[in-house]
This record gives sequence, C-alpha cells and structure tokens, in this order.
Amino acid sequence: MKHINQTPIILTLITLLLTCYTPVSNAQPFALPDETFTRIGKGQITEIEYTPDGMQLAVASSTGIWIYDAITFQPLKLLKKEKTYPEHIAYKPDGSLLATYDNCRNVLLWDTQTGTDKPQLGSTDIDRDILRASKLFPAFEITFSADRKTIAAVDVFDKDVTLWDVETGDEKITLEIEGGKIEFQTYLAFSPDGFLLAAGNEQNTLSLWDTVSGEHKYDFIGHNNIPISLAFSPDGNTLVSSSPDNTTLMWRTGTGELIRLITGNPSLIDVIKYSPDGGLIAGGCYSGEICLWDANTGEHIKTLKKHTKRVIDLDFSPDLRTMVSASADGNLCIWNLITRELMQTVAQDYIEFTTLDISPDGKTIVSSVYREQTYQWDATTGELHNTLRNFNLRNATDFALSPDQKTYARVRNNKFFTLVDLETDQAKGPKFEHASKVTCVAFSRDGKLIASGTFDKTAHIWDAETAEKKIAIQKHGKSITDIAFSADGKFIATAAGNRNIYLWHVDTGKRKFILKRHKSDISSVAFSPDGTLLAFGDKDGNITIYDADTMKPLKIYEGDHEKVKKVGFTLDGKRLVSLDTKSYGIVSTQSGVLYVRDINISR
Repeated sequence: MKHINQTPIILTLITLLLTCYTPVSNAQPFALPDETFTRIGKGQITEIEYTPDGMQLAVASSTGIWIYDAITFQPLKLLKKEKTYPEHIAYKPDGSLLATYDNCRNVLLWDTQTGTDKPQLGSTDIDRDILRASKLFPAFEITFSADRKTIAAVDVFDKDVTLWDVETGDEKITLEIEGGKIEFQTYLAFSPDGFLLAAGNEQNTLSLWDTVSGEHKYDFIGHNNIPISLAFSPDGNTLVSSSPDNTTLMWRTGTGELIRLITGNPSLIDVIKYSPDGGLIAGGCYSGEICLWDANTGEHIKTLKKHTKRVIDLDFSPDLRTMVSASADGNLCIWNLITRELMQTVAQDYIEFTTLDISPDGKTIVSSVYREQTYQWDATTGELHNTLRNFNLRNATDFALSPDQKTYARVRNNKFFTLVDLETDQAKGPKFEHASKVTCVAFSRDGKLIASGTFDKTAHIWDAETAEKKIAIQKHGKSITDIAFSADGKFIATAAGNRNIYLWHVDTGKRKFILKRHKSDISSVAFSPDGTLLAFGDKDGNITIYDADTMKPLKIYEGDHEKVKKVGFTLDGKRLVSLDTKSYGIVSTQSGVLYVRDINISR
C-alpha cells in the first residue's frame, strides 16, 4: 500500500473511477475541504429518514447529512460540521428543523431551508451549551421522541437512562429499573405519543417506562440475548423487538404479554420498523435481506433481496409508496411497496474504503472495501477491469502491489508478511519473517526490493524474489507506522511512533535526515514522482508537504476528517490523493473517504 508514495496516478482515472464505480460526481459541489478537487465516497451511513411530507430524504453518514430530493433522488445539499459526523437524526413534525446528535456530544437543530445549524441545549452562552451537551455523552445509545422535543440517552458510566429537553438542555427525568442499573449495552425506542420508552439491555430483557411519571411498568422476558432493535406500532399498543438469538417478538404494551413470535428472516434482524399505517413490519437482516410481515397476523409476506451486507437502517415514505434501505455494502436502495420490487439504487458510494495502492508502473489502482471485494482499475483507460473477492485482504492492516500487478504483499498482525497472487488470492513464495509484528510494507519501483517496518522500531529491506534480508535499520525511537521508497529507489522514508520522519540510504542504511517531533502522530508518508516533495498525513487529519532535499515545510492542508490513513501524488505532482478516515460508533469502526487535493506551492 505504500506505493501511493512513489507511483503516479493518472488524473483521468479519478473522473472515470467515479463513473465506473462510485457515482459521486454529484457530490463534488457539496462542502469540500479547501483546495480539494473531488471526493470519492460519502462514508458509512449511520441513519436515514424521510421528511414528514415525504418530499426529501436525509442520509446521515461520516461525511455529514446528505439531503436528497425524494422524487428524483438527486442530492440537494450537504449539512456538516468540520471533524464531526451525525450519529442520530430526526425531523421535527413540521419538517422545518432537523435535530442531530453527533460524535462530539453536540445536539444541533438545522434549518432545513437554509442548511444552517442552530446550536441548542441552552441559550447563546457557549460555555453553557458545551456543559449541557457533555451530559449526553458518553452515551451508548440515544433516541429522539416523535415530537423531537425530548432525547433519551443511556450514559455508559452512570448506567441509567435520562430524558433531556432538546430546546433547553434541562434534565427532565432519570429512569430507573428495579434491581439495579441499566446495562452498558442498552437500546431505546419512544412510543409515538412519547409517553412510553422501551429499552432492551444485556440482561436479555425489554423494559418499559412511563416517561411522565418515571414509573417502571413492565419487563418483557422472552429473548435469549440482548434486544437490539425495537419499534412501536403507530398506535403505541404493540412493540416488536429483535435479538441476535434470531428471534423477533411482538408484545402488547398495555399488559406486557407476548403476542407472537415472528419468523421467516434468514438471519438476525439488525433494524426493524413499522409502516406509518401500522399494516407492515419491515426487518433489515444482517445478511442483507429485508423481510416484510403483515403486522396484524405476523405472516411473512416477502423477502427483498439486493444488499450484500447488513442493513443499517430503513424508513417508509409517509404515502406508503416507497421504502428506503441503507446497507453496509454502500448502497442506498428505493423499494416500491405496491409491487414490492426494487425501484432503483440511489447511490453506491456510501462505502468504507480501508486500503488504497497504485502499482509502481502507474498502470493499476487497487482499492479494497471493509470486509468486501477488491477493485482494480486500469490507470490508462480508467476502466474498472476486475473485481476480486480477496479474502486475504479482509483483515490486512497494510498491503502493497507489485509493479507487474500480479502480486501484493500483505501485512496482518503477524511477525511476517506474505506475497499473494492477486488473481487467485493464493499465497505464494516464502514468508518474510521478522522478530516483531510487521506494521507496513512497500515495493520499490523496479519491484526488486520490498521495505517493511515493524513494531520493534526496525525497518527492513528485502530481496523481493528470494526473501533474503538485505539490511535492517534499527535507529528508530518507536515503532514504524509507514514506509515508502523514493521514485529513484535510492532512499526510503519512515514514519515512527515518536512523531519523527527519517530518510535513509537504501544501499548503506545510513540516515540522511531526521525531521523531529511533528505535532501529531504520523500515519502515512509519500514521495512526489519527481522526488522533490515529501508529504505525510497525521492522525489529526492534516497533510504536510516538505521539500524533500531541505525538509522545509511548504504547505499544510488542515483535515476534514479525524485521520489521514494514506497519501499519494498524482502523475504531474500537482494533486494529492488521500484516504481519510473517521471513527464512528461505540466500536470505533473506520469509515474511509478518498479526497483529491490541488497542490499550489510557491518555491
């Protein structure tokens, strides 16, 4: 993966790439970072919701909130705050405001006409706003009431559920359960009238409270695992819950009794929703299917198939004509509820780029998606000429493509790296053994050498054919985070955990230069094609370009994301490609987006 550093990328590839795989050209006018030419991918989806009138669709992702026209399904605007992303979204009943809760503890109200944010949880006093908002976090789960005036939040430290007034930021009530605290993993749902709150927790129970009095009404017992998705019927009389034990149960909220077991889903249900009229229940499966049931009888009506990975969220249009589904496969799909068939795939670019590499000869670009296939594009024509199921890359922490485009070096959390045939996905040749875990790898442009970095602060240079170790450079202060060959193959650049960047002579292993104490941890290094520039990305989301001879800083790009995972130069050296990532969710999954930035440097 390191040859992004030294290998040119033909600019037409980017344009054709958008056409061939991720149609994000429509996204280019929307909120790009300064001096950014284009964005490839919109990040991982967190939630989706129709406006109350059904005319627009909001899609929350790690790049912001994308607003679509619900008739043409063309993007209209992007609502975003720098270095934050929305975890939950909810329209006010009149559609004038969109309430969001983001990863930085903020609850915001967005004007849906102007696209401007109106910070809430207090008055205009900024300190008070921050104090109020911080009380909602760290929250494992939050949910908005139907009128969007109340938030229920599960505090992971206090282990309780607290209701908050959205507009004032005041605490309304804390809900308690008989026999102890709420468990760490708790999932929430309000009834449509807001008078009931349901919570599923690690005790495998489903609890119900009166939100006005705080009274704990019932515990529903029937699952053998934590209920992870909950939905009230529109009249609030029934509640459905799903669990990883692959059961979906329907309950009567007035008495706490179990009504029926709902069956027919091929895998566990990750998200479940009632239709607005209460006639249908839709369940999105971990395996990608969407099941439809008759809400009155529990009869399985149909299983909708399109997605290849788990369904993240579902929503019905108010007129009951369509249903939208979002999946971890990157697709946003619109379903016709009358024919119960797929109408169209709105977008295919809500994906998680995890790795990126360019062949040293510039002929091929390779990118893989989190737990998904690997894509190969022809860098001369820009055509997507191969899609591979490379299971060897699924758990790879780094990889590098050979110049002949037939082999890649794969790094996992092991004390070795291996060469793998790109076409057959079979390992070949000997292992490249190390004394410590390998962290990064790179081919030289002629393909004769491979450089690797390790956790024990050592850089190694290997004969690519025989796996013979040529040299070991042990003069790093901490573990190596990235490594790159210069275009002429005479030098390697290494980034270390002590925030230093080193330049080394390949033939002797002697140090040429050291750049000490960057302000943030360095995650990636790259040489320009002519060898005059050295770029590195850091974990604060910034990219810095240095003169490779004098090591003087020339330009800094302030980050739009949390971390720059990979950087590389285009063929003419006038643009910089980066793989930027954000952590989302309580498990901190990385959601990657590609950016192409213009380089305007006066020297």
